[in-house]
This record gives sequence, C-alpha cells and structure tokens, in this order.
Amino acid sequence: MFKQTLDLRVTPYVFVYGTLKRNRGNDRLLSTSEFIGEGHVPDGGALKGYGIPFFIPDFQLPEDKIGDIHGEVWKVDDPAVLARLDRLESHPNAYYRSVVEVLPFHDDSVGTGLDCWTYYFSREGLWNDEIGDNLRQADGSYRF
Repeated sequence: MFKQTLDLRVTPYVFVYGTLKRNRGNDRLLSTSEFIGEGHVPDGGALKGYGIPFFIPDFQLPEDKIGDIHGEVWKVDDPAVLARLDRLESHPNAYYRSVVEVLPFHDDSVGTGLDCWTYYFSREGLWNDEIGDNLRQADGSYRF
C-alpha cells in the first residue's frame, strides 16, 4: 500500500486526515491549493491522537486494528506548499511522507484510485490502547 519514495514529481495530490482538513487548525496551509474532494484509504491503518491525529500504517498494526482512513484530497501545485506541509509534519522525523492510493468516498468499486502524498506516523510499535484517543468509528473506519 505505501510506496516509499521522496520524489516530489510523483503526484501533485495530498491526502489529509487531521488538522489540515477544511475548517481545522492548519487548513490555511492549503489555502492556495485546490480541494478535490473527500476520499479514503481502504484498510489503510488506524488514526489515534491527542487532538492531533496520527496515521499509523497497516503494516505496523495488529489486523483487528486496521480500518479505512477517511480524509480529503487536495491538489498542490506549489512546491513551497509541500515544503510547508513537510515542516508542519516534521517530515521525516515525526511523520513520514509517502504515497498512498486514495479512493473516492463511498466508492470502492472504482478499482484504482488517485495516488496521493500523505503523512503517517514514523514510529513503529506505537499501537497501544492506552496511548491517545482511539478515533475508530462504529463502522470500523477512522475519522478525525
């Protein structure tokens, strides 16, 4: 699911799931970018957090903790915007930027999705039911 690459030319799209979403605390960083729509990473992992969510990828989790990650897709044309996002997310120290396949919200039938940059938490072995708020929904997916 995760393509480990740092080539900035791979895709202009960014998948956000937390404070970068519309009407959240850091949405101003995407103010010059184009909102594409809502989407999700099927069985992408989990979201946990303390008011700031962190995306734990599927390969770091027990199978029963894995769910869809819901968020938004933005088209970022300005490399300076991506650089600001990297700074906000402390890439590659706290969060690691990688490419994931994002499907349109409510449509798994598409077959292929859109390759988007996203930021996932870079520390392995983090899942612990005692750490952070569990952002899992009743349907098994994760939303912030």
